[in-house]
Amino acid sequence: MKIFILEYFLSKSSFNNKQCSFYNEAVNIFQSILNSALKTKDIEIYSWLNESFSSAFNMKMKSTININYSQSDFNSLAEYYSFIESLTLDNLDYFLIIAPETDNILYQLTKILENKGIKNLGSSSTSIKKTANKWLLKKNFAESNINMPETKLISNQLIRKKKFNKSFFPAVIKEFYGAGSDLIKVNDFQALKNINLPKNKNYLIQKIINGTAGSLSLLANQEKAELLTINKQIIDRQNFKYQGGIINYPFENLSKLNEIIATTKEKYPDLKGYFGIDFIYKDNDYYLLEINPRLTSSLIGLVELYNPIKYIVDLERNNSFPKLKNKTQYKFLLS
Repeated sequence: MKIFILEYFLSKSSFNNKQCSFYNEAVNIFQSILNSALKTKDIEIYSWLNESFSSAFNMKMKSTININYSQSDFNSLAEYYSFIESLTLDNLDYFLIIAPETDNILYQLTKILENKGIKNLGSSSTSIKKTANKWLLKKNFAESNINMPETKLISNQLIRKKKFNKSFFPAVIKEFYGAGSDLIKVNDFQALKNINLPKNKNYLIQKIINGTAGSLSLLANQEKAELLTINKQIIDRQNFKYQGGIINYPFENLSKLNEIIATTKEKYPDLKGYFGIDFIYKDNDYYLLEINPRLTSSLIGLVELYNPIKYIVDLERNNSFPKLKNKTQYKFLLS
């Protein structure tokens, strides 16, 4: 079985100090995928990376890991997309993408590879377009019993005209289509008035809930979504940078988490393969933050306890979910 793995940051350009945290996270996730694949005899991994990462990975049994390298950076998204479109992947069985929702990158890459005639191990481009929209997420859950932080539309015009209560702050500004780390923190209304947002994107502003950050790692087919692990996120509260996590963290009130999972699958029935849900836990209750229709950073920890790539493939091929008996906690930090 041959799987094409496309990691956006590692394939588009060489290491960029301005986005150091993104590249470190990408390297860790990609290595985790390799480690998981190497646990399974009948999986061969194919990928394409920038040449600057040629020595970044530990690849035992290299015959099952096939990586090509590009020598130059791509100067624009259009140039990068054109390159991905030019790849010949006819001899491969499946593809799996690791990319941010920012600027619809995950959506566009998924759409390109869907047109190449190989099977998608993740959610479809149509499903990604719906799920990744943070404002649509807020609207979809508005009439449900699931808590969400107070959220409002925001633009330069609204910033000048609209008044916010002091209790709304601190808050964060997010793009409709953006990764969880693409945030602008706003401590008060005066700080908000000094912000000038780009005019070609849509934004929302969301009240910060001070609690424990967590996530769910899930697998889904057409009928249902099943929980793999519940994870605590280790976040730098000053800049909201993701630093690592604890797999199988003992959060309480699990019935509410099960309600979040069921409601998510009801609202987004086309979610497929591995996906994640981010939340805040406070006062024995949960606040839904985001749904991530893709592989998430928790995979780095999951690989140390389980074989998530095998689970994803087994779900696609045999429609079977794993039964995870090992509930050992595992803490990981991004290197």
